[in-house]
Amino acid sequence: MTAPTRGQDALDLGNRRELFVDGRLIERLDGVALRLHKPRPANTVLEIDKPWEGNHNFGVGVLHHRGRYYVYYRAMPGKVFGKHFHFAAVALRV
Repeated sequence: MTAPTRGQDALDLGNRRELFVDGRLIERLDGVALRLHKPRPANTVLEIDKPWEGNHNFGVGVLHHRGRYYVYYRAMPGKVFGKHFHFAAVALRV
């Protein structure tokens, strides 16, 4: 999906939400600017501290579905049976 060029019809986003962080969907900005706010400290959402999660974790994503929050992340516990492996994990608020 790319922003329409001059002379093209506007891109139909339907009812989905879009996060405007770059110029991909924006043709021009008149009198406004894109600005990302600095992160601020908040409560701990997830502590990845179990032995099977390992020391190398990344790719955290949050999904809200039917009133529940699902936190997906990748865990890399290191070598098991002589081979390195990683897996996707999910955490739920119960």
